[in-house]
Amino acid sequence: MKGFCFLAGKSYVLFNKPLLILKNIYFLS
Repeated sequence: MKGFCFLAGKSYVLFNKPLLILKNIYFLS
């Protein structure tokens, strides 16, 4: 269960980072 939570958190961060970068680019341009 702990491993699953770790993997879920990891993929969540990996998925959200590009979204944050895209949002920043969108707001800056």
